[in-house]
Amino acid sequence: GLLDKPSDWLAEQAQRWLQDFVDKPGADPVQVRRSRYPLLLALRHAETEPEREFAEALALALLPSNGQVLEAGAFDGTDTLRLSDQVPDGMVYSFEPFPGNYENLTRRVAARSNVRTFPYALAGEASLARQFRLGRVNDAVAMGSLLHHTDAYERVYPHVDWQQAEGAGPTDITVRTTSLAVWASEERVSALDLLWLDMEGLEFEVLAGLEPRFLRDVVAIVAETRSAPLYHETSGAATFTE
Repeated sequence: GLLDKPSDWLAEQAQRWLQDFVDKPGADPVQVRRSRYPLLLALRHAETEPEREFAEALALALLPSNGQVLEAGAFDGTDTLRLSDQVPDGMVYSFEPFPGNYENLTRRVAARSNVRTFPYALAGEASLARQFRLGRVNDAVAMGSLLHHTDAYERVYPHVDWQQAEGAGPTDITVRTTSLAVWASEERVSALDLLWLDMEGLEFEVLAGLEPRFLRDVVAIVAETRSAPLYHETSGAATFTE
């Protein structure tokens, strides 16, 4: 029933659903936010955009104003600004490995004191040099991944070109990667409230290495998945949700 609903209705319903859940007799809002397991929001792609909007609104409703947010795959900073507005007293840690996107990201968040940016990719382990493949739409870089896309990806996204077009630039670049554990140790980050992941198939690799201490604090994980694997190194939604 979500498919025909406008965005503002979805956001209102997400907030109402959350409030009904928190206000149940005997429920402690702090315990609800700090339950043993995070609320995993496995989002579909564009054809179910209302479901995505509802899930994102629900995740944002869970955040306290001083929330700590990790955003991986920030692209040009559109979601970064949205997350920054949601946690005025908190912090958004934003990752974007592609230099062109990172430049746009840093420019857009330059005036935001609650945003820190990192020009590398999150992965299962730290590496100084890992191949990052670039996908283009109309000769402009639209996405990138550390993984190899499958034939299913080409069927779902026929408009994305992973081959080198004349004059369009390279098909891949070398980027630095880090794991969530290594990054948290280096930056002295002890807790996160929300993981906002748009990583073109690498979500499971990162989540598989997530330390239990982070799960004690994480209230929501926003990510994308599909039942058919879009990358050779992943096995689709079943493994991701498990």
